Amino acid sequence: MQQLLFHEKWEKALSKEDRILIEEIFHQSRGKEDLALQNIRVARNYQQDILASVLIENRTGKRVSLPFTLLYYEKSCKVAEYYFADYDLDVPPYTSMPWTFIFPADHVLNEPNLSEWHLELKKT
Repeated sequence: MQQLLFHEKWEKALSKEDRILIEEIFHQSRGKEDLALQNIRVARNYQQDILASVLIENRTGKRVSLPFTLLYYEKSCKVAEYYFADYDLDVPPYTSMPWTFIFPADHVLNEPNLSEWHLELKKT
């Protein structure tokens, strides 16, 4: 049975409204993939980095952790790519966990409009 888990840093900082939003996304998810990334929200910070928040859905019997490369797409256009290695990300088996991935501005390939976006794991 899939469970929802919040990293301790998220537990401390998450607003009530955001918790409700994430719980709704979790309960509405009908994904069948072993690993799915459900959109929560996307933004840019003052340094022009892209901050993509997703619900990581691990439907396998194995832990999911870094490192891996993520691709940020808008429609079918690749906007950013980054190798994530220095985060404290560890998603237990059969668990969904929200996470924000930060794509540094110097890894943004095309100007984003922050709509119709999704993340993909880069196949190696």
